[in-house]
Amino acid sequence: MRDVSLEEKRHESVIDDSPLLDNEFDESLNIDSEETSLDNDSELVKGSSSEDYSNIDVTFESLQPVEIAQSYRRRERVRKRAQFALLKEYFPVTKRQMSQSWRHLRRYVRQGIATELDVAATVQKIGRQGVIGEPVLLPPRINQASVMLLIDQNGSMMPFHSLSRQLADTAKQGAQFKGVDIFYFHNCPDNYLYEHPSLSRPQLLKDVLTNAAKGVATLIVSDAGAARGAYNDDRVQFTEEWIEELRECVQNIAWINPMPLSAWKGTTAETIARMVPM
Repeated sequence: MRDVSLEEKRHESVIDDSPLLDNEFDESLNIDSEETSLDNDSELVKGSSSEDYSNIDVTFESLQPVEIAQSYRRRERVRKRAQFALLKEYFPVTKRQMSQSWRHLRRYVRQGIATELDVAATVQKIGRQGVIGEPVLLPPRINQASVMLLIDQNGSMMPFHSLSRQLADTAKQGAQFKGVDIFYFHNCPDNYLYEHPSLSRPQLLKDVLTNAAKGVATLIVSDAGAARGAYNDDRVQFTEEWIEELRECVQNIAWINPMPLSAWKGTTAETIARMVPM
């Protein structure tokens, strides 16, 4: 048997006490890890005022294992952070701007119980009688304007469905019209208009125009063929006949084309724009 040196005995004593030393080592490692994590956090925060850690240049060769884990978790948090906001607005026109624009369409009529002071008539009455008597009152002004939206649906208008929905929503909710009627068609109305965007619940065009409110403002929403960049003789003819039928029942007609003016040239939209304000 070989001799046991003093160093080997000392090593065996260390091994015998290993459970206690392991616990102490683990505790010291945890403390060191927390301190390392706090130090790394403070240094990273000082280096970036906007809390954007995506541009931090960290190499694994220069980091300890604990630092690598901390850096990885931080990069994952930054990666999962939402970098883009999904908005429901249809730019460049917001819903608020649409609602404000609708308010310019008004037809005020004095109606109801007299509650508003008529200053001019009251002053004239005092001048005639020579005494201050009862004031002259007027009924309040109420917006009697009605709107009928005719919206082209599907086909080349599919990219603009969001615009159509916002126009319809703001007309019904934010404009305070007396009445809002919304109908849908595809390309050009034939004999029917539809109450639902899926082109269901049809209504005869003649019945819709007959039941339209007096003085209703009609707004047509369609690209009029400009989105496809083509000219269609049949569509021009059908649209012209339809516009004439509208004018027999409706006085105010306007057309909203979501395509820019430069895209109308040489298309059906350029010809239709001569029939109705677009």
